[in-house]
Amino acid sequence: MKRMFLAAAMLLVSVCGFALDPEYLNPRIGVILINNVVTGQVGAPDALVNTLGASLSFPFKKNPRFSFDPGLDLYWTRYEWGADLRAHPTELETADAGFVVGAILDAPVLWRWEIADRFDAHLGAGGSLVIRATFRTADSAAEDVRSIGAWFYQGLRWFYPNAQVRLSYRLQERFTFEFILRGFLPLFNALDPDAPSFFDHAMLNAAMGMRIKFR
Repeated sequence: MKRMFLAAAMLLVSVCGFALDPEYLNPRIGVILINNVVTGQVGAPDALVNTLGASLSFPFKKNPRFSFDPGLDLYWTRYEWGADLRAHPTELETADAGFVVGAILDAPVLWRWEIADRFDAHLGAGGSLVIRATFRTADSAAEDVRSIGAWFYQGLRWFYPNAQVRLSYRLQERFTFEFILRGFLPLFNALDPDAPSFFDHAMLNAAMGMRIKFR
């Protein structure tokens, strides 16, 4: 937890290192697919959950084709604790599962490519912090909920490198429609000899949003 909060503080410092003069606000809504390598009968094959978020775009002063776009996305789902001593996303109908609220703090650098008039592509990469809080439900066991919550913050499971593509169409001067595709890589599995697969808990997010120009 201490390392996670230190990383969050460093992210805030990096944001302050840019001129606090964002060019765009980017609200978005989408879905995120959480890959679950099922061991036995635990969890759902893959969890598909809703996301709601937004980001800000800070252009580089010397080269405005590049921008720093920190953002926050929220999602919610259920997790259950398995006999393999791992947390697994599961169906919302699973009675004894814990309810998990997640927040993805994303910090990518994007490069803008002008495809055609009104059409742009933004290609980027960066790091993400995934902060998850676990809550008991009516039928969940307190011990399992504590185990799920602790598992999220062991072995750097809260840090995901990411890559993304954003395709945008400018509707008018201040409003741009945007489609976003982001992939989050579970690099922490490389440090875990007991991980069932390197891609366990990999995440893929697809979202639609708007780029709203401030000026």
